[in-house]
Amino acid sequence: MFESSQAGLARLDDLIVIGADVNPRVVDRLETAATSDVSLTLVTGVGDSGAVTMQEDYRTYFAGMGRSIGVALPTPTLPARYSGHLAKALKVRPDVTRVVSGVSLDIAADRVDGEPFDLIVATNVLRYLDDTLVSMALANISAMLAPGGAFLHNESRSVLTEVTRDVDLPLRQARTGVIATVRGAAPLSDAVLIHEKTGRSGR
Repeated sequence: MFESSQAGLARLDDLIVIGADVNPRVVDRLETAATSDVSLTLVTGVGDSGAVTMQEDYRTYFAGMGRSIGVALPTPTLPARYSGHLAKALKVRPDVTRVVSGVSLDIAADRVDGEPFDLIVATNVLRYLDDTLVSMALANISAMLAPGGAFLHNESRSVLTEVTRDVDLPLRQARTGVIATVRGAAPLSDAVLIHEKTGRSGR
């Protein structure tokens, strides 16, 4: 989740990034990021094999990931089971880590107090919630967003269309990108959906 004093793109010196998670170990790690050296190892979830071929667009996306927040480190050596996967490591700049903090949050039951957010990102989150919990989570997300704020996720379940409309989060954009082709099967793909908060913030 991101918060800034103005709508639109924020400068780093007035940007606040809050990482929310139900796992206390993740929250503790986020809380120490502001005062620690942070290095990240990034590995793709799929790799080239006899049946799977990653798309060039996906390779290009992965190659550029993290370029704006850190510097590249030597490519990490991975276990044999990751053969064919893309991997990279980078050291995050201290001025970036200083704007990051962590908070414990069950998105279906809780909200983050304070000023509303300009952007909330929840990828690979909603798919683990049933329809009832998704409705509760979306109501909380809508309440935490400022008018005109954006909610980005990758869950294309049909129930979200109705629920997001009911909580003043109409869909503005939806894109599906192919990650890899699979011999004899449908390609591997992922979706990106963006909703915009309308009306009042609800806080």
